[in-house]
Amino acid sequence: MNQLMTIGVIFITLLSCGNGASAEKKTTKSTSKQAKNVVQSTSNKTTSPAPIDGASEKNRGENKGKVAIYGTIERARNGIMVYLYETKGKNHYAIDSVKTEGKNFAFKRQELYNGFYMISLLNDRNMTTFIVNPESEQDIQLNFMSQRLDSDASSPNSKENEGWFAYNRIEKQIDSKIKQLRQSRKNSSFRERINKQINEQEKLKIDTQQEYIKNYQDTYLSKFLGWKTANTKSDMATYWADVDFSDRSILRCTAIPDRIQDFMRSFADGTDGSFYNCADVLKELASQGKKDDNDDVLQFVLFTMADGFYQSGKENVTLYIIDNHILGEDCGMEPGDMLQTFIENVNDLQLGGTPPNIVMNDSDGKRLDLHKYAKQGEYTLLIFWASWCHKCEQEMPVLNKVYDQYSPDGFQVVAFSIDQSEAQWKKGIEEKDVPGRNISELSGWSSKTSKDYRVTQTPTSFLIDSKGKVVLKPKRIFEVDQFLRQNIK
Repeated sequence: MNQLMTIGVIFITLLSCGNGASAEKKTTKSTSKQAKNVVQSTSNKTTSPAPIDGASEKNRGENKGKVAIYGTIERARNGIMVYLYETKGKNHYAIDSVKTEGKNFAFKRQELYNGFYMISLLNDRNMTTFIVNPESEQDIQLNFMSQRLDSDASSPNSKENEGWFAYNRIEKQIDSKIKQLRQSRKNSSFRERINKQINEQEKLKIDTQQEYIKNYQDTYLSKFLGWKTANTKSDMATYWADVDFSDRSILRCTAIPDRIQDFMRSFADGTDGSFYNCADVLKELASQGKKDDNDDVLQFVLFTMADGFYQSGKENVTLYIIDNHILGEDCGMEPGDMLQTFIENVNDLQLGGTPPNIVMNDSDGKRLDLHKYAKQGEYTLLIFWASWCHKCEQEMPVLNKVYDQYSPDGFQVVAFSIDQSEAQWKKGIEEKDVPGRNISELSGWSSKTSKDYRVTQTPTSFLIDSKGKVVLKPKRIFEVDQFLRQNIK
């Protein structure tokens, strides 16, 4: 069974839109003209505004100031590390850390921008989000009733965070109900009734957002809740009318990734041409938010689209965005560190590219250097798998047959596990009879290797030749069998 990373993953559901034939690659000039026509039509259309707009003159834009963050964690041991993260979309980056003193923790007062931040205990899996808004609150107390930080948090001196924690609990309950309903709908003869219940829950979420926008006007919380759901989904030109792309505080929340996913689902039909068109329109709109050559939001929009399509297997759409909207001659933009790293990473993982090296001990304690190891054979299959992955379980017997047949002729296997438990990893190796050299960082989806290879589901495979180049990116092991039958000496 495929498993997706919880961080930075979007568009995976878009594949259900259809599998139409890929459109030929369009040029920037032809597509941008169409996109400009769509964007231009925004000013010529009249739409009904949302009942309450989350953005206002008082909360518009980015602000920064010195903020103190402190609090208590019940039953925490003395000297445990607590980490502070800044968010960017659905990603997060550590910016500070402190040790608990008893059950207390306190970060130094530091200059922060408005937006969502995260706090974690011990690692980046036990964490929760909160809001920093320096203009209105310079001291934020966070109290946790247990070491499970996302279970019961409170903020007695931050009205905005009390509102966020309360809203977030309601949203999680609604989302859980919607998930249950969708699962029950799969094999039910009452699909119409269940669809009605799902629509009711989705309306309840929007009504809840509106209620909290009203109760927390002029805050970052109200602005974020206003961004969460488009005022209209019937017209591509007005879908983004409620988003101010010049507001850099939109970077520190999940609004852009969530809205892009919904935008593509609403206006793309699953064909490459429709994805190209949506990307063109969104790039044109985000470009209007540039001020004083500050294109951080535009770059993040492009990164989010390109990365999302790559993770959902639509690599040709990713390359279209890179070629036409990031590196194209009409872009007038120098890719920042994040985009540049992404482009280099994608290129390295394309056919003919040299993938990142992996150096670590295998399950037998022997040192493995992937680049050196690949030179020892004709072809080396790097497969990402996990002990809990049912699809991996189905593929392993096929891989074993291929391995037995071609290993005498120089076929090698390196199996990287996404597991976190050493016991489960080694048990999985034995039970699934995983061939070749077995390695793992035991860090799950947070492992450096899975991030380097942009792996978001298992199994994922790369076939590498003796020169260290990617020659095949097979979806199934039978594709490896076909390739070796034609190419191995």
